[in-house]
Amino acid sequence: MNDRFLQWVGAGVLTAGLSTAMLVGATIAAAETESGADGGVSSSQSDASGATRDTDSRADQGSEGSQDSVGNDAAADDAVAEENPKQAGEDAEQEPEEEEIAQEPKEEDDEVPSGGDVTPESSADTKDSSAADKVGDPAPVDEVGGPVTPDADDPVTQPDGTTVVEDSDQPAVEPVSADVVAPVVAEPEAPAPSETEPQTASFMMSAVEADDPAPAQPTLLNIIGSLFFGIFDMVAALFEGPPAVPPGSTVRVGRSVLEIDCGDGYQASTDWYFPTDAEPDKIIYFQHGAFARAGLYNYTAAELAERNNAIVVAPSITSNYFACDGCQMAGEQMHAAIADLFLGDRAALLASAKAAGFTGSALPQRFVIAGHSGGGQTAGGAAGYYAQFAPADRLHDMAGVLLFDTSPIGGAIERGVRKIPLDIPVHAISAEAGPLNDYGGVNEVLARLRPGFVGVQIIGGAHGDAWQSSNAFAQLVVGIGTGFSQPRNIEAVHVLAQGWIADWFNAPDADPIYGERAEVITIDTVAGPARAYVIPGPAPQLTIIDQIIKAFLQSTALLSPFSGNCAADPSAPTAAESPQNSTPNTVLTLDGKASRGQSVGQHVCTG
Repeated sequence: MNDRFLQWVGAGVLTAGLSTAMLVGATIAAAETESGADGGVSSSQSDASGATRDTDSRADQGSEGSQDSVGNDAAADDAVAEENPKQAGEDAEQEPEEEEIAQEPKEEDDEVPSGGDVTPESSADTKDSSAADKVGDPAPVDEVGGPVTPDADDPVTQPDGTTVVEDSDQPAVEPVSADVVAPVVAEPEAPAPSETEPQTASFMMSAVEADDPAPAQPTLLNIIGSLFFGIFDMVAALFEGPPAVPPGSTVRVGRSVLEIDCGDGYQASTDWYFPTDAEPDKIIYFQHGAFARAGLYNYTAAELAERNNAIVVAPSITSNYFACDGCQMAGEQMHAAIADLFLGDRAALLASAKAAGFTGSALPQRFVIAGHSGGGQTAGGAAGYYAQFAPADRLHDMAGVLLFDTSPIGGAIERGVRKIPLDIPVHAISAEAGPLNDYGGVNEVLARLRPGFVGVQIIGGAHGDAWQSSNAFAQLVVGIGTGFSQPRNIEAVHVLAQGWIADWFNAPDADPIYGERAEVITIDTVAGPARAYVIPGPAPQLTIIDQIIKAFLQSTALLSPFSGNCAADPSAPTAAESPQNSTPNTVLTLDGKASRGQSVGQHVCTG
């Protein structure tokens, strides 16, 4: 404790001596004498004269010394210099002794900061020299030029060499250079930027990037599967042959490429059927079934064009279930891209039609979307996206949707139908319950989602009733695989479709055939009467084998993670993302569920 006390006293004495030397300056130097005999006068003698302040009192004041005390010290020192020049010189000569006290070993907490640790050079023989020459590095000064004495208990040394005194009301200042004569008030430094700020910014940026992950890349499954379907599609195109119409038809056909805005761009070989008896007043988009080509449905497409005075556009789209970009018949991305063909100026459709031989300046505005088997899933999904994307004043350009013996597997039809307003008809013509239509599954979906008449199930109907082709080998394969069609049922498909489409377009000669749910109706045809249940028909009687097949088909949704679709979900684009639509439509269906924001799954095409 005594050592501690001596250290405090020594620091105070040193500070007092330095302050006195700086303030007296040249006056003290001039007053010094050559006599060194009295150099050993103790500090107690100075105290006895009453001309100097007690060093212990100075040390106790610490950093709380005021401007008044500084001024009083200066006045007292001046008085000493005037009355007793020798006494003033003796005070100056005491500095080496005070330095020895200050240089005694100290605890780490009591070290004097570098900004205030000064070592004066004292010599009685030095005359006419400035005070700065005697004290070396000057001590810090306050706003009026007085010394600032830090509290010896709480010195803090900053990395840049500045001294900050804790628990003090005085701001920290920079040391004053010895070359500066006038006192300089140092402005406080701006706080250094926090080292955590860049880390925070980096974290925030990482969080944003995490919300917008990079697109997934094709896997080995995508590559191998797409390679297989690429070869399959080339073989099917060779087998398809050139476009053709039935003998005696009043429809002409042409083939061109249709640019579909899917993925990086999808080019579809497309058959166009143009009526020649009258100016067509409607368009029918017809999608072939899975693993097929548009040309293999040429008789069906030609009948639709001739009977309904409609331009039929039938693109060939791959069934590549492994397409990473979703640009395949069962892909939501393709469904959205097909809907986009009928929005805006329809430039892609018009360019393809002209390349196929269309001579008009514009295509008819109103249209029907139709599809068979797996193509029915495509049609239902595309119709739903059109209802979602189309502006309100163009929504009813879509007159209706026709589903030819299709399946609800994968959910595309259900998602699409939920988006379509109830005043736009969605009708189905189904065959007998079987694996390719999920044992009448689409009938149940339509009956549940929409009121009133939603279509028929032809009694004794086969899956190929809506798949008629001039390619004899293809027709044989279809018959063997799905059952051979009866002529009256083939004809019934076109009679039903012609009457409904004419009614949707308010044709004066429309003769649609409707009925009450579960009623059995008769369809008169040139090949004889056909009979059908109004959907929903009776529940199918399934054998054990049928039950196993149905369970397998419905479980294929579990395989969706392995299909490899890695494209962005197109189900909920904003208005800004859809240039043709300022307000995407949200439609409530019969069960009160909103059509917006449906999830995207992978789909298994049937048929």
